[in-house]
Amino acid sequence: MQPAIVSDFKAFLERQPLPALSRLEKQRLLDFQTEIDLESGRPSLDSMKGAWNKLSASYDAVPTLDQRLHVFEKLFLSLAFHGNEDLLSIGCGSGFYEVFLAKHLNPRGKTLCLDFSRPFLEQALALAQREGVAYKMEFLERPASRTGLPDHSVDKILCLHSLEYMPDWEAALREFHRVLRGDALARLAVFCNEFPPTGFSFKAFLVECERLGFKALESSAVTASNFLGGQGEIAFLLFKPA
Repeated sequence: MQPAIVSDFKAFLERQPLPALSRLEKQRLLDFQTEIDLESGRPSLDSMKGAWNKLSASYDAVPTLDQRLHVFEKLFLSLAFHGNEDLLSIGCGSGFYEVFLAKHLNPRGKTLCLDFSRPFLEQALALAQREGVAYKMEFLERPASRTGLPDHSVDKILCLHSLEYMPDWEAALREFHRVLRGDALARLAVFCNEFPPTGFSFKAFLVECERLGFKALESSAVTASNFLGGQGEIAFLLFKPA
């Protein structure tokens, strides 16, 4: 039986206005990766930012309700919120998960939403205002490798299908380690072999995360279709600073 909070999240999603997606727009979503320039085998930050800015208006039409519910149940409930944490979400997009968490699972805490795409952040802010939780959220337009937050200032980090799009993902992981408190948790979900490539298999990626200063509490990998139509290996990881 699903926890009641999952049913609440489903009801929350069902009342949100979602964009309609034409055939042309869907093809644009599937093709957006061709606009990404590579620098030394990695996507450049400017081209990634431009691609996601173009994607922002229609991206929320792509994930299905079942996909969002699966992500919520698989990744969020294991974080065991107490209701007063400082939460940092990396690559927050339009903020569906973050706004719900601020309202229902972390009502007395602070939710920080970080993304390098201003259009996505504007959508997240608008949703937070509609749901009445904007006063306890912050929206930060900056790369994950430079959060600007103090050392050891965050209780939980969420980073879902964002790290693989960062040209400096190793620096981002070091930044995660810097801002997390000693008993904090980081929940990551990564398409390890989705284009643009991280350059690692799931196993090598996990080793690299631990090398950079994390202790893995939970890890698993499955092969599945991503939201943009590609096939890839999804790594579900739960870490704490070592």
